[in-house]
Amino acid sequence: MAKAMGAFIDSISSRFERMPEREKRLVSIFAVTLLVFLIVISFLWFYNSVSGKNSELAATRMRLGEVLSLKNQYQEAKKKQEAEERRFRSNDISLFSLIQANATRYGLTLNDLNEKKEPVGESRLMQTDVVINLKEISIDRLTAFIVSLEATEGGVVKITRLKIKTRYDKSDLLDVQMTVSTWKTV
Repeated sequence: MAKAMGAFIDSISSRFERMPEREKRLVSIFAVTLLVFLIVISFLWFYNSVSGKNSELAATRMRLGEVLSLKNQYQEAKKKQEAEERRFRSNDISLFSLIQANATRYGLTLNDLNEKKEPVGESRLMQTDVVINLKEISIDRLTAFIVSLEATEGGVVKITRLKIKTRYDKSDLLDVQMTVSTWKTV
């Protein structure tokens, strides 16, 4: 292989030596131009390759920043979820006692309280609902009663359904049916 290459180079150099001066200059200019062209093409290819890698690197860094941001959001959401689970685990509220105590405080008469317990979806929570019927109650006493129920420690008591009707015989009084709910971990 080396001999063949050496013979090829000798053949080209002997032909180059036999050329007139003008053709030697033209061939030399062509060879230099070809060399410069190959160098420029190589530089442009290398530059495009590096530029492409830099843009990929920038995009990867941006995605990494998004992942880190999502990681922080996930950790915050997980802490909130754990706090909510602790809150539901520590819920020892007796809904009947709470409702009865608040009703007594506001001078309300409770008729036929109905309790219903059911699991919440596929979670580990049990929802307890008590349906309350109130007759002839003023709006300010109703509001105070609802606020006192929902202001219970831990915030695990909520009014989940409220149906209000104005009485025809006494327009300043209301008939109310509401569902009071609480949640406990099973």
